[in-house]
Amino acid sequence: MANQEYPRREIVDPATGYTIKPNSDGSISAGGYAGTLVFKTVAAVAAVAGTGATIWTPAAGKKVRLLGWSLSSSANASLIFGDNTVGAVILRTELLAAAGVSQSPPGLGTGFLSAAADNVLKLDVTANSTVSGFVFGIEV
Repeated sequence: MANQEYPRREIVDPATGYTIKPNSDGSISAGGYAGTLVFKTVAAVAAVAGTGATIWTPAAGKKVRLLGWSLSSSANASLIFGDNTVGAVILRTELLAAAGVSQSPPGLGTGFLSAAADNVLKLDVTANSTVSGFVFGIEV
């Protein structure tokens, strides 16, 4: 059987402004970093302010590169992303209106890379809330 050329089509992500390019092995190159694009569902996660919840545990020996998200909150709250702990703040969103307002990221360029391999991505809130949606990125 002859090798079949994988169709290549680069697209520019309008939210971040960087190029996403499919590779022949099914992985992607995004913002100059290669890896398999990973989506993590945040399904009605009950987040307690100051405690947070783990929303992404990378494969052993890997780091999370957060590229974006689409999340909503059941309460008026800011979302706080943490690198392995709630106190290691990666970023904090503006205050979200309660019930049904989806918040998407600003242009993140090459995203936010966790400081060490095996660090989990935490999600905290400024007011007790149920958070739903998804986050996405790559593991490197």
